[in-house]
Amino acid sequence: MTLTHGVNTGNFSLGWILPSILGLVLAPNALVFAQDNALATQLHMGAEAMRNGQPQAAAGYFSEATKIAPNMAEAWMNLALARDQEGKVDQEIKALNTALNLKPALRGAHLFLGIAYYKLDDYKKAHEAFGRDLASTHPRSPQLRRRARR
Repeated sequence: MTLTHGVNTGNFSLGWILPSILGLVLAPNALVFAQDNALATQLHMGAEAMRNGQPQAAAGYFSEATKIAPNMAEAWMNLALARDQEGKVDQEIKALNTALNLKPALRGAHLFLGIAYYKLDDYKKAHEAFGRDLASTHPRSPQLRRRARR
């Protein structure tokens, strides 16, 4: 499954990484957290739209999911991934920051935030986000913790 190939054009897109990440964020087990049928439907439809290469439709579904469950960090991260595929980096960053405010250790969110900042040529913020991703991925590494604080 390939959603985009932004790397070939010189644009840095999550398209090359999304197929492997889709299982992490959009997996059916995320629906276990969905207490409400409407929420489960929005998450499922958004995941299907992403799988079918329809990020605009996916963003609509995930946006509705964030309205139903505004405290569900995974829904915000899914929205961010859809916004990335739409090329709406500012909205992607906003959704990722919301997800991280709700769940600071959300796996992959700092990495995606770093990539988004990199696309905006904000290398300082990208470096900080990548450092936080490494520190959260390898929390026992004192060297990585020190680098993340810089």
